[in-house]
Amino acid sequence: ISHLFYKQYKKVAVDHVYKLVENLSAKGFIENVEYDEKKLKFKQTPLQIRFPIKNIDKLFIVLYKLFGKYFYNKACYFIISLIAIAGILLFIFTPPVPFLMKKNVLEYSFVFLIIIIPVFIHELSHVFTCLHYGREVKDGGFMFYMLLPVFYVNTSDMWMADRKARFWVDISGMIADLVTGGLSLILYYIFKNSFWYAISSLAYIRIIMNLNPLLKWDAYYCLMDIMNIYNLRGRSFKFLFNHFPRIIIRKIKIKSDPITRCPAII
Repeated sequence: ISHLFYKQYKKVAVDHVYKLVENLSAKGFIENVEYDEKKLKFKQTPLQIRFPIKNIDKLFIVLYKLFGKYFYNKACYFIISLIAIAGILLFIFTPPVPFLMKKNVLEYSFVFLIIIIPVFIHELSHVFTCLHYGREVKDGGFMFYMLLPVFYVNTSDMWMADRKARFWVDISGMIADLVTGGLSLILYYIFKNSFWYAISSLAYIRIIMNLNPLLKWDAYYCLMDIMNIYNLRGRSFKFLFNHFPRIIIRKIKIKSDPITRCPAII
């Protein structure tokens, strides 16, 4: 609240916010709880190990000002749509192209680039869209997710924006994959190099993986924005494993109790 107040009025309102929180607490709208600061930090697990890069948020701002901001206009939207449609059509009618024929060090190096390039572009699209809507990118860096090397960015500041803005930030990664896949496939037809076909294939595979709303990837957050329900997965599991069994048990009890089934007579 203090941050938004300062952004709009250029004044610090510590006393005002303190009194507001105190009044809300007195009226029972909010409850003060003890918390452990360590629990608020990201928990490293064997399947999710993060390596944040210091001051990477400043680099993102520089990249956005240099070329990122030019992607957000009608002309660019039209070009992106053409590339995406052309790429999908080409991919459907292109027979599979073998890769790693020689299996030498050079080709294995290409495999690393094939994995990294679409992931980097995907995450950068989230960053640019977040900055486009005037929000901040908290941090970013490199991580191992499910033992795979990937990049990550923290766009949690988008929760201060409206639902439409959050949706476009979440879906921008899949749009970037469409463009990466389409552009790579066009370059494959120009240069006849299997390296470009491999990048396009991985980009389209990433789209299919991200469309799974059961995993906390792009489609899940898009669905959460559409339904405007925070922590949708946690609430769904809570309903499925806690509330739903109780509803079933209650209905069974009602059916088995003849007195409960009788209509009330007044």
